[in-house]
Amino acid sequence: SAWGGRDPAAQWARPWDGKWRMVLFDLPVGRQLVRQQLLRWLRKNGFGYLQDSVWIHTEPLSEVAETLAEYRDDVESLTIMEAQCCAGYSNEALVRGAWDFEEINQRYAAYLDNFGRQTPAFARSRLGFGRASQWLRQERAAWNRAVSLDPFLPRVLLPQGYRGVTAWQARGRMLRALGKQLVSS
Repeated sequence: SAWGGRDPAAQWARPWDGKWRMVLFDLPVGRQLVRQQLLRWLRKNGFGYLQDSVWIHTEPLSEVAETLAEYRDDVESLTIMEAQCCAGYSNEALVRGAWDFEEINQRYAAYLDNFGRQTPAFARSRLGFGRASQWLRQERAAWNRAVSLDPFLPRVLLPQGYRGVTAWQARGRMLRALGKQLVSS
């Protein structure tokens, strides 16, 4: 998206069917490179870490199923399942256990401290193109750091106190104000 990567508003607004997609694996020692590649792919794609070899996601896993098709019949090494919490267990607990929302919120707080309150400054100052370009590069790097751990879960799964929506709204206001200021320069 023009905002820098995934569209958080669309991600939060998507419906959730109540099913967790789980990747469970115990890859042989001789497949260490495959394991490392899988772990990088899982992190990059917003999977939540429950245990070393148990990762969860809210979306269907057709891409990972295709990528790992060679293991389809080797269930001792890897399997992909859909699951729902049983009575007495909660989706909230899974979210808390699978993603580090304390760290995610700290990153959003740092973004807000550095960039989220700058909208009024734009209205009072004239930024030249060079200064605005430099500032935008810094803002983009800070935003990417803030969102890099965020799985952008559907709204129904967002934990209480989640700061992502606030940061996203502040970013939108700030970038619109910067755009207006640059156009009027």
